[in-house]
Amino acid sequence: MTSHRKLCINKLLLHSENADNALMMSNYADKWLEEAKGKVKSTGVWITVVSALIVFAFIVMMITALYDVSNVLQH
Repeated sequence: MTSHRKLCINKLLLHSENADNALMMSNYADKWLEEAKGKVKSTGVWITVVSALIVFAFIVMMITALYDVSNVLQH
């Protein structure tokens, strides 16, 4: 994978000497950045949902445990 990155960087450097290619690379970078931000946002939403479910499950388990302890102490 590292050799692939080096090849891409070398090609970008080779093509960056032309102004049109520099604009094309800039547009590509902007598009890539927007896609990356979208992926990060969707990943963040999923992590938030999973975390909320885990916290909710923990609270339910704690309430259930409190009721069980209360029932044991009453009998």
